[in-house]
Amino acid sequence: MSTPGSGARLALAGAVGIALALGTAARAQAPEHAERRVLLVNVLDEDGHRVEGLTAASFRGELRGRPVTVLSAAEDEGPRNVAVLVDVSGSSASTGDASWRAAEWLVERLTPKHRVVLLTVAEKVTKHSELTNDRQVLQEALRDARARPAWGPSALGDGVVQVCRGFRDGGPGSVVCLLTDGADTSSRLDRSAVEKALAATRVRVSVVRPDRPRADVPALFQDAERWTKAVTDATGGLIVRPGSRGKEGNVETLVASIVDTWRLEVAFPLPIDKPRPWKLEVAGPDGERLRGVRLVYPRIVAPGEP
Repeated sequence: MSTPGSGARLALAGAVGIALALGTAARAQAPEHAERRVLLVNVLDEDGHRVEGLTAASFRGELRGRPVTVLSAAEDEGPRNVAVLVDVSGSSASTGDASWRAAEWLVERLTPKHRVVLLTVAEKVTKHSELTNDRQVLQEALRDARARPAWGPSALGDGVVQVCRGFRDGGPGSVVCLLTDGADTSSRLDRSAVEKALAATRVRVSVVRPDRPRADVPALFQDAERWTKAVTDATGGLIVRPGSRGKEGNVETLVASIVDTWRLEVAFPLPIDKPRPWKLEVAGPDGERLRGVRLVYPRIVAPGEP
């Protein structure tokens, strides 16, 4: 979903174009016995638009000190399955309106091309619609869910793991958008366990977290920033903040990150025996890391079926 005029802006002074010319001479070969994965990643410019004109040669990675081979890179704008998961626990009451507005925005922007399911989470996950691209059905489900008061403890970690596990058969394009204040009061899983469990599902998790006034940040919310960053880094998602000032552009960037990606076929040099961190970067024609771009990718790779 490129915007008019973005091609020139995203050329990055010609560096990417030169890298493309250099990189198309030969297809990278996978090391023998490498484990292959297909990943969706975002390479964004300063305005949140996809950087275009990349090839497999534009990407390079590392796992346990050994190079990762990117076999192919292609633009991917295919249909997605998206779970919109709204936090309705008691702690979320003060940010509920902003979360519901963001949920409405997501439904409007994603349908009818993409399929969406609406869920809420407090102490447990509640399903309010089927997975559908029918905007009217989803809007009615939103109204019904929004009419229920926020109440009870929050089990964000347990809830998002449950939803991702139910979504993992949808392919690498499946995304969970968690709309929350970030406070988790009753999950059985700690943050490390949540990271590993989510990485194993290969579902991307993005978090829409409305801003809270600085005077309204009790101890309950001190860990929220770390929690949301850990979840999104592990799975290749974004954190956006629509906030009380109506920063809808951030939610628009989230939509773009879902529907407008790079699809990479990656060969790892070693079998993935357990959840492990790895590195990926975008390089220019001089071999140096490309500046002025933001790379969003799952930073933990875990065992499981391709």
